[in-house]
Amino acid sequence: MFDDRIYETQLFEQVRFAMYGIELLDKETNAKFLGYHVQNILNAAANVNKLLFNSYDKKIIKKRCENLRPKYDIRNYEKEYPTLSCNTVRNNNEHFDERLDEISGIVDNGIICKFTLFSITASEGTFKEKDKTYVLKHYDHPSRTFYNLTKGFEQHSINFMKMLAELQMLDNLMWEKNRTPFMESRYIP
Repeated sequence: MFDDRIYETQLFEQVRFAMYGIELLDKETNAKFLGYHVQNILNAAANVNKLLFNSYDKKIIKKRCENLRPKYDIRNYEKEYPTLSCNTVRNNNEHFDERLDEISGIVDNGIICKFTLFSITASEGTFKEKDKTYVLKHYDHPSRTFYNLTKGFEQHSINFMKMLAELQMLDNLMWEKNRTPFMESRYIP
């Protein structure tokens, strides 16, 4: 029913894109481009989530995920890959418009608020809501942590170093199982 090579090729590429994006964060000296790298990392991680950990109740999607995970010895994925398997990684981009609708609703109801689409701290810090200031996306570079508001304005954080460890585990499994779509030099960040 499925040609696994199509999915495995994309999985391989998306893992590599996310790993490379995290590597670029550490090399980036221009704060303007940090947001660009963060967005690319989140997109690639969301695609890994969709390919391996999608919990959508549609039969064909469930079957695809159930078919791919054993090829990489992924059994208890919520414990083995807590960052990549968390749907918030995927929902960050997929439901972006709904969060904007919610914020628009707050403004329409007469609550005065400042809205920042993306902010970056250069020094250590955490995401804070202050004086009705909403930051939809926030990246704290020293801790390599991305913060975002989920639907309903709940704060969620993604530590890119933890994500990188999970991506490296997955990359290693692909090589160990000879499940790489093409043989190229091994990626070592």
